[in-house]
Amino acid sequence: MQKFNSLHFIVALLALAFIYPYFMWTHQSAWLIIIVLLLIGDFIFKFNYKYIIKSDIYWASAFCGFLAYLSLLYTTTHTHKGWFLLIPAMFILFTLPRKDKILSLECFSTIFALTLIPGITVWFLMLLDIPLSFSRLTPLSALKTQENIYYLKFFGAVFPNNVIYPLPNGGVIARVCAIYDEPGSVGTFAALLLISANRLNGLKEKWKTSLLIIGGILTFSFAFYMITLLGFLLSKNFRLFAFILISFLISTQVPYTPLSSLRPGSEQSLVLKKDKSSYYQNALDKFDNRTSLRMEKLFSTYLHGDISVLLFGIASNANSVYDGYSSTWKIILTNYGLIGLSYLIILLIGYAFTKNNSAFYRIDGYIFLFVFLLNIYQRPFVWIPSYMLIFLGTFAATGCKKSTEEKSQIERFNLNENISSTAKKATSL
Repeated sequence: MQKFNSLHFIVALLALAFIYPYFMWTHQSAWLIIIVLLLIGDFIFKFNYKYIIKSDIYWASAFCGFLAYLSLLYTTTHTHKGWFLLIPAMFILFTLPRKDKILSLECFSTIFALTLIPGITVWFLMLLDIPLSFSRLTPLSALKTQENIYYLKFFGAVFPNNVIYPLPNGGVIARVCAIYDEPGSVGTFAALLLISANRLNGLKEKWKTSLLIIGGILTFSFAFYMITLLGFLLSKNFRLFAFILISFLISTQVPYTPLSSLRPGSEQSLVLKKDKSSYYQNALDKFDNRTSLRMEKLFSTYLHGDISVLLFGIASNANSVYDGYSSTWKIILTNYGLIGLSYLIILLIGYAFTKNNSAFYRIDGYIFLFVFLLNIYQRPFVWIPSYMLIFLGTFAATGCKKSTEEKSQIERFNLNENISSTAKKATSL
């Protein structure tokens, strides 16, 4: 295993902060400021800026321009959201040397996998009906508080009370959140890290792969299943494809599981008793459960808006004000308009095609790009560090051949270092 340094840990911590671990909920802004300052200091101290290549500066500038665009758009109260605060960190992330991008991603995936252990452990204890002394946490979202949702915490694992399902003979089945605020996001990141690792190291780290698969399955997240099934099928990893497909069928067909349409009292089971056609429609709706009636109304308002609304969106916080619950690609249009969506898609595709320069691994890069873009359907905010680290790290590995520019930059830096070292020795003599 490659040796991680402080820079890799700081980048990984920045990525973890945007999945919202429970210990950061109360002082989230302070945590982010501290992490970004540490990242800037470490980047400068280690002279990583000397390895920056021109093409990375161009892409970093384009991405920071996207963050600036998001920040300049007005909210409903004619203020601005603080996406610009991420600009220094994201500029550094884009301009890191290829090796540091890859190692930062591996560090992030290692820490993320380890954080799943308490959640998986507590999940089995709850299933076996072993008494546990939970403490109670207030959620990060004010909307969840209004809906009487709270978190149970034990042994470094949290569970929202609305994703815990009792079994008839004792014990419960819950959706694993690990240390984070939402099981769906845990499942999504577990899936993306598996698809990325399938390219980075061929899933050779069996312990990590096992944790990501087990943790992902126990989130009972449709996103986890869809991303991994599609990714492993396209990359021809049929063994893992078959394993996850079987677990998906079990999760949807065995009673009492969160995804099961046969769970007593579930909406699907009640509909099934009345009308099978309605049941199948309801089952299909579960695959598009990232929206709501309020979000659909907001999206309709956007579609019927004037040209400025269509181009720039209704307001940069429109989904939070008028909906507050959904997580769908439509948020990009309602908040940031057609310009925002086009800017993001062109940026991601352009970067991928530019960096995916290894003929041997090119197909793997395009598979990952396809899966990553599909993820926007249900996780629109892919420009946060958590997603972008996976994106950049994967294409750093996919574009495994050093460009001429990068080689000359490194050689020039090493030459200057050697000259400086020789001069010091001569002076001392």
